[in-house]
Amino acid sequence: MRRATLRERAVAVAGMVAVWLLLWGNAGPFTILGGVLVAVLALMMFPLPSVPFGGRVSPAGTVLFAVCFLRDLVLASAQVAWLAIRPGPVPASAIVAVPLRARTDLHITLTAAALSLIPGSLIVEADRARAILYVHVIGVSTREDVERARAAVVRLETRVLHATGVPRTGRAGDPATPASVPGHVAAARPGPAERAGRRFTAGRDVQERRVTPAAEPVVDTAVRTDEEERA
Repeated sequence: MRRATLRERAVAVAGMVAVWLLLWGNAGPFTILGGVLVAVLALMMFPLPSVPFGGRVSPAGTVLFAVCFLRDLVLASAQVAWLAIRPGPVPASAIVAVPLRARTDLHITLTAAALSLIPGSLIVEADRARAILYVHVIGVSTREDVERARAAVVRLETRVLHATGVPRTGRAGDPATPASVPGHVAAARPGPAERAGRRFTAGRDVQERRVTPAAEPVVDTAVRTDEEERA
C-alpha cells in the first residue's frame, strides 16, 4: 500500500488543525501551533495510506450538490418532526440495501457521510467489497416507500460523483483500460504458435465451464421491515 504523499499529508494536517480549532473555540496563535504539533505527531505515529482520487472537482457539480443537500436536509427535518408529533402508531422503519456505482473508498465514504447527515436515514453497514450501503430509514411501510428511499440514495450518490468529476456513465473506481494508463507499453503481437495454444486453452476452458458452470454472484437487495420482524 502506497503511503500518502507530502501534499496529502499537508491537507490532512490542515483538516486536523481546523477540527482542533473548532474543538477549542479559539483561533489564537498558540492554539494553532498546538494543533499543528498534535496533527504532525498523530501522522508520525499513525501514518495515513494514500487515498486515490481519479476525478477532478467540478465547481458546478459542487454547487448543485450543496443546494440539493440543503434542500434534502430541510425537507427531511420537517418529515421527521411530523413523524414525531403526529398522532397514531409508531412509524415503521426498514433497512434497505442500496448498490452503488462508486468503487473507491473516497466516493463510498462521501456518500455514506452525506447520507448520515440527513435526518431519518442512518448507515447500518457498508459492504466495501460489493459497494453496497445498508441504510436504515423511517417512515417506510410499503414497497413503493422502499423504492423511493433507494432512489433517493442513488440520486445523492450521483450528485457526489458529479461534484468530484466522475462521468455519469460507468462506475467510479473501475480499473482503467491499458490504453488509458500513462506510460503503458503495448505487448508484442503473439505468433502463430502462441495463438494456436491460446485457442486450445480457450476451448478447454469453455468445455470445463459447460461441465461445471460458475455461480454468478448475487447482490442482496433484501429489505427487512419492522412488520416482517414482528411476524
